[in-house]
Amino acid sequence: MSSVFLVMTRWGDLGEDELAKIEKNITGNDGFWGPMASRGSSVLRYTNGRDSAMNVIGEVIYRRPVVLQIQDEIVDQGLELSETSAGKVVALLAEYTTAVDDELYLE
Repeated sequence: MSSVFLVMTRWGDLGEDELAKIEKNITGNDGFWGPMASRGSSVLRYTNGRDSAMNVIGEVIYRRPVVLQIQDEIVDQGLELSETSAGKVVALLAEYTTAVDDELYLE
């Protein structure tokens, strides 16, 4: 989750103490972002200025990129979408949905 960010905006008028308190409430165990923060995601502050925007962009750009399994399967392994793990799951779900729809229609 190190590539996941919560960027908080509209904080330019608040003092550091208020920002820290709000951030702690949001990222604490019981907070809105707590589960994400505990898995390594980051909280960034955008305070309505160019320097703040550049800091946010810098954090995002310089994180090590994450390669998704579907990316690896399509790009590196040369698989078609339907041959990937995700494609196979979607096909199974489509078959199941069709079977359920057919069964409901027959009843």
